[in-house]
Amino acid sequence: MINSDVASHTHRSAVLFLILTLVVSSSVFGAASSVVPAKSMADVLKTIKASGAKVIWLNVWATECSPCMAEMPVLVRLAGKFKRDANVAFVGLCLPSDVLALKKDAMAVANAIVKKKELPYPNLVWLGSGDALQEKFNIQGTPYNALLSPDGKILSEVDVPGDETKASEVIESAIAKALKESPTK
Repeated sequence: MINSDVASHTHRSAVLFLILTLVVSSSVFGAASSVVPAKSMADVLKTIKASGAKVIWLNVWATECSPCMAEMPVLVRLAGKFKRDANVAFVGLCLPSDVLALKKDAMAVANAIVKKKELPYPNLVWLGSGDALQEKFNIQGTPYNALLSPDGKILSEVDVPGDETKASEVIESAIAKALKESPTK
């Protein structure tokens, strides 16, 4: 018969090992993040500020936007490249389609896209008023990409070309310029 203390310790050790394995594998392989609701600009700005970065790449995408989906692999690669640079962060903001009127449906669809595209950075789903978002970022359509300061100020809006090589060059150049021009932390 096994002593219950020994069995309990063995069980705890096995659980701890499993948790550590999952944490290490997700950090090594860049596991996709999950989505969180953004009901106001305060929610968006909180996420931007929480990144702790000097410049934040904001990618606004829509659930039914083909160009948005096409640029995601480039963003995933660049987020991986800048992963260890504390001065740079990536944040996604999903604008659900009008068809996804129910909040839970919008969250589920956005979460499925984030997982399928393996987006390793925080993603919010906009559930607030369109006017608040429009007033802050002047978004005319998706995809919309901008570099922001930690307080949410737009440093530059960036048009990302459809060609993946050119897109990478444009994004990296915009980030380098923003880092150079940003005050030190």
